[in-house]
Amino acid sequence: MVHSKRIGFDIQLDVSEVLSDAKWLAFIMRQLLTNSIKYSENSDIMIYSHEHAGQTVLEVQDSGRGIDPKDLSRIFDKGFTSTTNHRDNAATGMGLYLTKNAAESLFITIDVKSELGTGTTVTLTFPKRNDFVNITSM
Repeated sequence: MVHSKRIGFDIQLDVSEVLSDAKWLAFIMRQLLTNSIKYSENSDIMIYSHEHAGQTVLEVQDSGRGIDPKDLSRIFDKGFTSTTNHRDNAATGMGLYLTKNAAESLFITIDVKSELGTGTTVTLTFPKRNDFVNITSM
């Protein structure tokens, strides 16, 4: 049975370029968007970017089911899958774990805020441009 989730995207990029590794940044974004879509229905996913204190900040915000407060500190743990009742039996708990590792290798800070039943906002804070010279290959 195919069923439409009726999800749209609202994209507002004040900053449209960052200096990073294209392959790994694409991996990170794919994971974040996949999760937003997986846990949302009949709502838009917002993607914003702006400059703050000389750093680029990118936010991915959904109005999905949110993350249980008791799970929030564990979502990046290897093998962790939500304790909330869900239908996704294929979840491996590796997506966000690998996302966090890739982000750390690129000196990108990931912050997650979530409210059960309201949605989740994932914030990526990119290193200052002059910090990028310290990054070595992954």
